[in-house]
Amino acid sequence: MNKEEKGRKYKEGEIKIDYENIDVANIMDQIKKKIAQRPKGARKEFRREYSPAKTSPSVLEQYETSGIKAKMKRILLKLTKPFSPLIKLLIFPVYAQFRETVLILDQTNRRLDFLSASIDEVDQRLKRAMEYTKLLHSLSHNIVVELTKLKIEEENLRLKTRIMEKDFEFLGKRERAVEKQILK
Repeated sequence: MNKEEKGRKYKEGEIKIDYENIDVANIMDQIKKKIAQRPKGARKEFRREYSPAKTSPSVLEQYETSGIKAKMKRILLKLTKPFSPLIKLLIFPVYAQFRETVLILDQTNRRLDFLSASIDEVDQRLKRAMEYTKLLHSLSHNIVVELTKLKIEEENLRLKTRIMEKDFEFLGKRERAVEKQILK
């Protein structure tokens, strides 16, 4: 570690990586601890709350009321019953589309508020991604070095095997020649 890394104080939950002596098991333990510290279901709640595919409540459910409002509603429905096809044709679809648009805009505003409030989190994610990239670069370099060593070792073993096969053949021929001389 250089002086800059030694003097650096890590924030709680930040993953510490020593690039001179990479210990993958230690790094994986740090990652597991960090994941375990997250509140359970936080990600699912975010997706559920800010999901664009979230279905809005139907317009009919919004009009369900009780008490005096329900009585007024029934009276108004009886009075407007002859005109209801015309009212539904002209007004209801427009209101439903307007209500859906308002709900979609509200969800979008909530997502934007959440994203603008989490700029620090995005910055931390970016730093974490940079650390992971450095780690992966070091790991890939080490893998290449080890694979090169293994390839060289394989070639040496292959050559030794060929030499031993030739020695075995030579000894076999010699054994046969000795047997022929003894049996004569």
